[in-house]
Amino acid sequence: MDNLKNLVIGSLLLLSSYIKPFLISLLNSSKIDQMITGLSLGLLTFLIPLAMAILNDVYQKRTNENLAFSTLDLQVILNNVFKIKRLLYVITIIFISMSFWEVSKNILLARLLELFVSSVGIFFIGKTILDVVRWLKGSVMEYRFDYLKLLNPSQDMINAWQSLWSATEDHFEYYDNEYNFFCIFASKMEKLINAINNKNLFVLIGILESFNKNLKNRSLNFLRDEKVITEIFELNFKAYSIRNNISIHSKAPWGTIYLPLALLSKLNDTIKCFERELLKQTSQNDYQLLYAMAVFVKNLNDFIEKTKNNSSMPSKDVMEYCEMLSMTIFDELFRYIEENNSADQVLKAIPEEWKITIPNLKNENNFYTLSLLKSFTNWIKKLIEQKNDKIELYKVINILFPGYNANLITKAFKFVFTPYAKEKRILEFVSEYE
Repeated sequence: MDNLKNLVIGSLLLLSSYIKPFLISLLNSSKIDQMITGLSLGLLTFLIPLAMAILNDVYQKRTNENLAFSTLDLQVILNNVFKIKRLLYVITIIFISMSFWEVSKNILLARLLELFVSSVGIFFIGKTILDVVRWLKGSVMEYRFDYLKLLNPSQDMINAWQSLWSATEDHFEYYDNEYNFFCIFASKMEKLINAINNKNLFVLIGILESFNKNLKNRSLNFLRDEKVITEIFELNFKAYSIRNNISIHSKAPWGTIYLPLALLSKLNDTIKCFERELLKQTSQNDYQLLYAMAVFVKNLNDFIEKTKNNSSMPSKDVMEYCEMLSMTIFDELFRYIEENNSADQVLKAIPEEWKITIPNLKNENNFYTLSLLKSFTNWIKKLIEQKNDKIELYKVINILFPGYNANLITKAFKFVFTPYAKEKRILEFVSEYE
């Protein structure tokens, strides 16, 4: 062991005896500053055409109205590829340190420091060139991921996500890329929700609006991905939890109360838009429509059961949330039926234990049936008051009220919700539906 130790020490001493004279000679050289300056200029000369090529490509996309990724890519190129601020600092430090080379010729320690600083600067310029080459060779998605993970709440964040979500399925190349972007998006959303304030609310509303607006660009795999659906539900519940923690009767400022309310409203819109787009993209194929809604309903049920079992909120508040969420989804289902006059495949996805029957309504733990009844009642009331005869209410009621006389129930709803007409007697009104 001692022999090995002595061998290592001896080797280091021998190496230092060769390096020291070379280093002293290097530090005493009057041309080293010119060499470093020349090398730096050479690297920058190589870098500038690459920069022009990349920026010209982004500019062409923007002028051709191909906005997918264009704003995001411009931010990524400036901040994550060129790292423009760091590059400017590095260039400045290199030239400043070399400008003192002649002045410090009798101070070896100062020259050693100047040489070290300029070498670090050259290293970072070289690294920037490698980043640019990697971008040009196709490592674009990797740089986009890294940039979005580090992006702080700002207008740049809103613009970046708007640019990304405007991209269609083809722009993402693979579904994994689309899903990974969503994971970053959801992670950012969660952090902003946990630290909710006026600035974060502004950013949250901005990025949610861009997500909702561009759901038409999402792939069908994305829209029926169980992990995506569950994550959206969880973000919605997190916003509800924050709202629930702020008592309306407390002395908290109105602004403090308003923030989670506004956020919850926007996340409810997200769920509606998501469900609407899922129904739209599968509407041309009965099997796909039934399968997509079955997946959506299953995720809703799994999420609600998990929330009921694991939430620390009072059970009353949890049930209030579950009813709110289920009604949001049922309202969108009836909206789809109204717009497409198609109820069969959509309503078949509703489990039997959720449908409107006396035993289900008597079950105190079954809030789904009551929510479905409320949502259906609001919808049919609107249809009858608007005299909308295009919807085949008989078919809808036949599915939602299994085991009951659909014709009789349809007449009862029409009788209750038809606006009062003074000139008509009840007997005359009923006779119209016999």
